[in-house]
Amino acid sequence: MKTYLLRLPRTARPIVAGSIALLSIVLLSACGKKAPIAPPPPPPPAAQTPAAPTGQQRPVIADFSIEPSSIERGQSAVLRWNVTGATDVAINNGLGTVTAMGLSASLRRTRRRIP
Repeated sequence: MKTYLLRLPRTARPIVAGSIALLSIVLLSACGKKAPIAPPPPPPPAAQTPAAPTGQQRPVIADFSIEPSSIERGQSAVLRWNVTGATDVAINNGLGTVTAMGLSASLRRTRRRIP
C-alpha cells in the first residue's frame, strides 16, 4: 500500500495552523459547563382595592336571578334580587328604582333581546 503525503506551500502553512488553532478554541470552549439560567422574577403583587371608608359598607349584589331563564315574546318572567350595603337600588330596562330586596313578576318580553 502506498502512502501519499499532502504538501502545502510555505505560504499556506500559517493559515492552516491558525485555522486549526481557532477551531480547537471554539470546540473546547463549547465543552465547558453552561451557566444556569436565572429564574424569572416573581410576579408583581396584586393590586389592592381601596377599602371602604370606616362605617360604610360597599354594596353587594347577594342574589340576582330570573325564572325561567328563557321566554318567548309576550311571556312573563319572575325576577328576584337582594342587594346589601346600598341606600338606593335601580334596575335598568324599565324597572327603575326598586327596594334592596325584591321580587317582580311583571317582566314581559316585548323586544327580541334585552341587552
